[in-house]
Amino acid sequence: MTAAPALKLNPAAVTRTVADIRRYGYQRVDDPDGDLLIMESGKHVPYPVARVFVVDAHKRAIRGRHAHITCNQLLICLQGRLRVTCDDGRERHETVLDKHSEALLMPSGIWGEQDYLENPTMLMVLCDEPFDASEYIRDYDTFLRFKGVAAR
Repeated sequence: MTAAPALKLNPAAVTRTVADIRRYGYQRVDDPDGDLLIMESGKHVPYPVARVFVVDAHKRAIRGRHAHITCNQLLICLQGRLRVTCDDGRERHETVLDKHSEALLMPSGIWGEQDYLENPTMLMVLCDEPFDASEYIRDYDTFLRFKGVAAR
């Protein structure tokens, strides 16, 4: 049997809890011809953005199911509705995203899952790092060890 690869070390991620999750608002300008949503790094986004991706999922899809060792993510529901579950290994926090003027900061060191509640739902994610597969934790028991919590 091959040993699991060693995880990167990020002491801040190890100590983060669901209390570190934050909601952010951003500027929305309503117009009869179409609304304008404004986000600026350092003002509406708490860090410089290095990567953006959009998930277009159908009702009952469950995405995420991983944690990041170093990457912070700001989640914004562009269309539809989804439930975001954040887990620090000891406590879980659930919130529903369905407003275009709110975002949820999921810091590194938090296990995240997104449950898509409507058809269609689109989630935009703003990351502070480019993609790096080695900083993902995709196994929940490995995540618990990373956080120093006994496996359930």
